[in-house]
Formats: sequence, structure tokens, C-alpha cells
Amino acid sequence: MNKQERLELANQVIAEIAKRGRKFFEHEGRIARLEIDKRGRIWYFNPQSQKRIYTHYEGEWRNFNGGWTLQQVVCRLRNFVRDGHCKINIYWLGFAPRTWGYPVEDLLPIWQLAKPMFSDLALQQLEETLAQLQKGA
Repeated sequence: MNKQERLELANQVIAEIAKRGRKFFEHEGRIARLEIDKRGRIWYFNPQSQKRIYTHYEGEWRNFNGGWTLQQVVCRLRNFVRDGHCKINIYWLGFAPRTWGYPVEDLLPIWQLAKPMFSDLALQQLEETLAQLQKGA
């Protein structure tokens, strides 16, 4: 996958999160997204403040309304877009310990969409978790 394809996938994951559960990354019909500028830097468009936020600043971001956990999700998505490193897994996508308050039915489509971002270990964790969820159903 090239950088543009990774950006498109990251934005699809953000959009999927935005349409489910508590609708993180959505505000009044606007959906958050990552953008790459002409210099190759990655920005986050905040749907609430309608401002672009430079994603490489350490600490709290001005004009970001999502809280620390969602900022970390954005950072992981940014890193995936930037260099393709797979450091995303179901735990960062709302699973443990149900940090987002999303029902599992809403998390499953997000995880499926994000699978190309997962490392081999994360894919193994996903399969184990899905098997446990099926046993409990």
C-alpha cells in the first residue's frame, strides 16, 4: 500500500467509527479525517472546531475535542499513514476495557475494515477475541 492508499483506509476507519456507537469523530454531520499537505505532513481535520490540527505535536492538541484516548487513536492512524507501521489493534479500536462504550456489534465492522493495519500479533489477538465472543454468544 502506498501513502495515499493508507490515508484512504485510515479515513474509512475514522468514518466507520463516526457512524457507530457514540459517533466519535462526528459532529453535526461532519466527519473527521486525516489530510496530507503538499510537504507530506499529516493533519487531522476536527469536525467540531472545523480546524486542521498538526498531528505531530506532543501533548494536548489545541482545538482537539476527542480526549486523550481518541488522540492516541489518531496518532496510530497517522503513523500507519506515514510509514505503514502496524501498531493498531482492537484494543486501541474501542475494545479493552470497553473504553469507548461501543457494543461489540458496532466494533466488529470497524475491526474488519482496519484489519490491513494490524500486525500479525494483532490479527492473532483479533481471531482469539472473536472466538471468545462467539463462545460467549
